[in-house]
Amino acid sequence: MVDGAARDRLAIAVVALFAAASLAHAAARRGVAFAGWLLAVAGGVGMGAELIGVATGWPFGEYRYTGALGPHVAGVTVVVPLAWTMMAYPALVVARHVTQRPVAGVALAAWALTAWDLFLDPQMVADGAWRWAADGAYAGDVYEVGH
Repeated sequence: MVDGAARDRLAIAVVALFAAASLAHAAARRGVAFAGWLLAVAGGVGMGAELIGVATGWPFGEYRYTGALGPHVAGVTVVVPLAWTMMAYPALVVARHVTQRPVAGVALAAWALTAWDLFLDPQMVADGAWRWAADGAYAGDVYEVGH
């Protein structure tokens, strides 16, 4: 496998390609306007939540992004909204196959995104993509592995 800077570049490339694939599929199946809406909502809400989180520590606790995953805007790595976009669409597609009820579908997709985030977070901390504050809510937890 790869590690260090090569791993970081690979992670950025995978996120960008996966987001592009999600958006291309969304455009092909639902139209370009829907794909634009998906990027605006998933990427925008994801970026907004991260901006608030980094600036205030709410709702996630105090954390900061390192430089591992590329450039930042107001402390948030630029690739992060693409990551939320890349996973939001498949989560929504699967949820819509599970239930035809719109509210239940959104709730199921949100649950899937939360599960993905909880799975990914300790790995990204261990890889140095972001760090939790030493005296924050997650100090001493699995989130601190390797630091």
